[in-house]
Amino acid sequence: MSTPGITKDQVFTAAESLLKSGQHPTLQLIREELKGGSFSTISKYLSEWKESKSKQTIDVPEIPLELAGYIKKIWAAAYKESSRLFESEREAIRIEREKFQEQHDSLLSAIERVEEERDGERTNVMRLKQQNEELKRQLEEKEKIAQELPILRHQYTTAEERRIEGVARAERAEERLAQLQRDFFSKSKE
Repeated sequence: MSTPGITKDQVFTAAESLLKSGQHPTLQLIREELKGGSFSTISKYLSEWKESKSKQTIDVPEIPLELAGYIKKIWAAAYKESSRLFESEREAIRIEREKFQEQHDSLLSAIERVEEERDGERTNVMRLKQQNEELKRQLEEKEKIAQELPILRHQYTTAEERRIEGVARAERAEERLAQLQRDFFSKSKE
């Protein structure tokens, strides 16, 4: 997650400042110097800074005029020979630096993936907390219902007893009505 405003110029300035103070510019030191910033952004600009430093040509100082002809030839030959001798070492260092940069970039990507996973897990934790709260609420409702259940059973039993009693009364009333009808019809036939 990059901090807004970290620019190439800021990274270059921080690297130069560290170099002037005798320190080797690293991601962590530059990040501390800038008081923040994403490792991937700093890494990108630090690599550019190092690349620009490696491409700077070494200026050969002017030879005193009195010795110019002779010493200039010796100086040029010595410089050419030293460049040739160190070319293979420079190439090996460049290759190592590229390998290191690839590993570094890979690690930065891994860090960013882990940070994203961490953020995802935080989201999951929040979701699980919400689910937990909902389950607690449902449990409380069920416990309340469980506490009310004996009362409801009693009310149901009472209502059922009244229903049975009502059915029995209705049956007795029907029997009585039937008896009255029979009595009525038997008297009317007489």
